[in-house]
Amino acid sequence: MQDNIKRLYCDFNATHPLREKVKEAMWAVFETVGNPSAVHTHGRKMRDLIERARRDMADMLKIDIDRLVFCSGATEANNLVLLSFDGPVIVSAIEHPSVLQVRGDAQICPVTTNGTVCLDELERLLKSCSQKALVCIMAANNETGVIQPIDDIAALVHLYGGFFHCDTVQAVGRMPVCWRAIDSFAISAHKLGGPFGIGILGLNASIPLHFPFKGGGQERSFRPGTENVWGIVGMAKAMELALQENWNTTATQIYWLEHYITTVCPEAIVIGKNAQRIPNTSMISMPNLDNTQQMIQFDLKGISVSNGSACSSGKVRKSAVLQAMNIDPDVARGCIRISLGALTQDQDMQQLANTWYKIHTRNNEQKQQENAKDLFGLSVDNAL
Repeated sequence: MQDNIKRLYCDFNATHPLREKVKEAMWAVFETVGNPSAVHTHGRKMRDLIERARRDMADMLKIDIDRLVFCSGATEANNLVLLSFDGPVIVSAIEHPSVLQVRGDAQICPVTTNGTVCLDELERLLKSCSQKALVCIMAANNETGVIQPIDDIAALVHLYGGFFHCDTVQAVGRMPVCWRAIDSFAISAHKLGGPFGIGILGLNASIPLHFPFKGGGQERSFRPGTENVWGIVGMAKAMELALQENWNTTATQIYWLEHYITTVCPEAIVIGKNAQRIPNTSMISMPNLDNTQQMIQFDLKGISVSNGSACSSGKVRKSAVLQAMNIDPDVARGCIRISLGALTQDQDMQQLANTWYKIHTRNNEQKQQENAKDLFGLSVDNAL
């Protein structure tokens, strides 16, 4: 691969590139010194930066300011809620590993083949709980983009006196969220175009949690430790910009891409096609070629795509999401995720579509040659 190749980034669900205005906002903090817990002028200036960012983000989300607790990101936020709740826990089968792998005693709520939670089964699980339960269901799936019926879930959980925690990492700025209906939620800055290592745990005072961390007293002792001031300031700016974005063009691009691919290759399958999805995400299965080989070939052509969650330390493994949706294993092996930014250009989509077609065509030709060799003991070239 040539070093000067124009690279195309189509993995925004893994992380959004750091925005220029976020860099500028953070740089101003780099020039400031002081511990935000100190009472002198330098410390108070840093504290003011934190509280101003907290107030701005609370206003953006239209929630009370005291609900926002800063932490290292959504993985920590999810873990804190799950590990701090003493009662029964219910999680959906398609959750991020930071939810699905935390509580060994969690009851698993299944999903439909379209990837939405089975509400009847959720109600059955809630009825079976002898105590108030914590229900953890994400707003939008990071692999398929499928949106969950959050309002219906919240109403059902509260009907049975439970508490609703929602991983909203892929939702912020891409879909409407009724934040007041959720008892706790998780947000990561780097999904919005902010820095790594900073996020929000949103809390309602009513949810009974016993946090494990001790020392310092920062963040009302929910998450003690000296705050990541530049990260917090960067997150506030990233959220502001993310909530201003218009996704209409992106939704059209995804529709065009799926239509093109399924037209040139009718055997291709769009996962969650009939479900409501966030506008930037498409998971498509290419027949007869596993997703690892696809990602390598796309990467050699200068395009970054994914095979699903990016939170397994670079490991390639089977998708628990697709297994939960009862997707045929052969189809699942051929799935790649394409996730776009609000400023992705039409010509970028043309490049992506052309590359997908070339990879598919080349793979088909190789399969035909292999089949001919199997039948006659000769390669196609030698036979001719």
